[in-house]
Amino acid sequence: MNTKALGLLVSVASSVAADTFFYEKLPGGANDVGVGANGSAWVVARGAAWADSAVYRWDGSTFVPESGINGVGITVDADGLPWLVTADGSVYRRTATAWQKLSGKGMDIAAGADGSVWLIGWPGSPAEVPVANSAIYRWTGSAWVEVGGAARRIAVDATGSAWIVTGTGDVFRRSGETWAKLPGRGSDIACGPEGSVWLTGYVAGGLNNRPVYRWNGTTWEITIGEAYRLAVAPDGLPWVVTSGGDIFRMHRLEPPQLASDLSGITGDRFAVQFPSQNAVTYRLHRRSDFNAPWNLVRTAVGNGQVLSLADDSATAGAAFYRVEAAVP
Repeated sequence: MNTKALGLLVSVASSVAADTFFYEKLPGGANDVGVGANGSAWVVARGAAWADSAVYRWDGSTFVPESGINGVGITVDADGLPWLVTADGSVYRRTATAWQKLSGKGMDIAAGADGSVWLIGWPGSPAEVPVANSAIYRWTGSAWVEVGGAARRIAVDATGSAWIVTGTGDVFRRSGETWAKLPGRGSDIACGPEGSVWLTGYVAGGLNNRPVYRWNGTTWEITIGEAYRLAVAPDGLPWVVTSGGDIFRMHRLEPPQLASDLSGITGDRFAVQFPSQNAVTYRLHRRSDFNAPWNLVRTAVGNGQVLSLADDSATAGAAFYRVEAAVP
């Protein structure tokens, strides 16, 4: 019988003592993902690199198809409604009742939490040329107004300012009426409604996965995982699409929460060890997936020594564990 502490994530010590992140795999496949300031998430389904694919909306447990529309790139506005660009550059937005075609043509689109929407213009076919740049526009409510500069990918932060990545990986942030160049290079960029900014690293050409970075105010800090496209949820953590079309969302693993990947293993055993405090009661909880309720597995009282808590009835499939400490 195998014993696992934390699957493939982190060591026991670091997970108990420090903030950690992990990815939850979602069903289906996608080419692009968008998440709004209200948490509404939409994807363009998996398909050829620059061909229109079906659009789906996340309902909390699965992706529900949206009828009557296909596209290649998607963003979600502050009201939770998607905006879409298609393979021929056409631009659409979802109203409360229908899809509305807008003026202009583009190859990338981004909405901010303040209600602003920005567009990378149409460079002509084929648009999926990795180094292609095109003019940058901002939506006025009735038309697209060019603001100067050129880029390949765009995101909009909580204040309505745009962040861009060029076809050769340079990163810029809109500052007043000019573009301020930032350090590093990237391929895709996304902003969260709470102020975070995330970037996939630069790889020249190809539909490749790239490392995922987070802006700390002065530079890009590498996080975990790799992705091809990304968007940021209201909690400041990204939803990502890989080059193979898999969809993941990142979660923050708050201490003392633990995680174990028991996929494909039957009759496995989960165990965790950690320094305990005298007279403190520790409870090990388990849940089958991130949205399921917690179930108590084991209880032990600390004695000042290293304490072990185990689940001898772990079942096949992903499982999440949490250790709670109750001071008397």
